[in-house]
Amino acid sequence: MNRIIINAWDYFQEKFKSQTWIIERIDSLYTIRNRVAHNSGFLSEDELKSVETYCREIVKQLDPSIF
Repeated sequence: MNRIIINAWDYFQEKFKSQTWIIERIDSLYTIRNRVAHNSGFLSEDELKSVETYCREIVKQLDPSIF
């Protein structure tokens, strides 16, 4: 996903605060996703909150009228 955003930044720059901002969130979500996908244990309450927060932030950047 990060490569897509980097390679098509001309399109995405209108949607996100900065390239660093979205890449950091995607990296964090990817790490958590891998733990879930590979049954590496339960997620902590903080990790669950991070997923919710990051997803809301990303969606809000894409379409502010949703929230």
